[in-house]
Amino acid sequence: MDFLIGFILLFTVFILILLLSIHLKTRNQGRFLFDKLKHIKDFSLSQFIMGQQNSFLLAVDKERELVAYILPNSQIVFPYESVLRIEMLEDDVIVSERVSERVGHNSSFQEVVSKEPYSLSPLKKEDGKSKVAQVVMRITLSKGENPWLPIYCFNAKTQLFGGSRTLDLTNMESQMYRKGKEMAYHLDMLFSKIIDRVDEEYLKERVFSEEEKEIYSDAIPKLIADELEKLFELKIKGALSPEEFSQQKKKLLE
Repeated sequence: MDFLIGFILLFTVFILILLLSIHLKTRNQGRFLFDKLKHIKDFSLSQFIMGQQNSFLLAVDKERELVAYILPNSQIVFPYESVLRIEMLEDDVIVSERVSERVGHNSSFQEVVSKEPYSLSPLKKEDGKSKVAQVVMRITLSKGENPWLPIYCFNAKTQLFGGSRTLDLTNMESQMYRKGKEMAYHLDMLFSKIIDRVDEEYLKERVFSEEEKEIYSDAIPKLIADELEKLFELKIKGALSPEEFSQQKKKLLE
């Protein structure tokens, strides 16, 4: 009986030490990622999303329209306009997809998007169970030798205790999967807004053929109306003077 009590106490202490070490490692890594962000030249933080266990930091500079994706051993900074497609995947299955309107009008963009993306590294599903092993947001960029940027929102191999599913305390794997899925939806909304922003500017600046004018004739007035509404809200809030509002409105309607 005493042996059993002693074993339980030792096991409890082991688990507490393990959880404490994970907490300290996670906290230190978060600070490290933010320190790396501070050293990025000409980048002002407007919004950020931190990965589970501080595995990554995704930061947005809305003023300069830049995105920074920072890992402990690497980082990449890219402009809004380089985002061509976003995909949410569970393992290798595409759950949702969004493609920029610009792809249909640019042959080089079409070539990038039409390439076969690399397959995500499959994780073994234990005991034949159908558990999702990873949730990934895959971003297709217009530049770079490797245009696919995978953002791992949940990875059973690296985010559980040494990748072991046998040590699944308090159903931790299911909790981390749900959090990862929620994070993927946040990233999906963020990058969808980025694509919307760039596409709006593209539609306003593009010179359309007669055939394209028929296709986009309904879209352009709506985009202009949305921009006018934003200008009006800025005027109401006092961010724009009446003169500035008139100037911006005139420029928008030209």
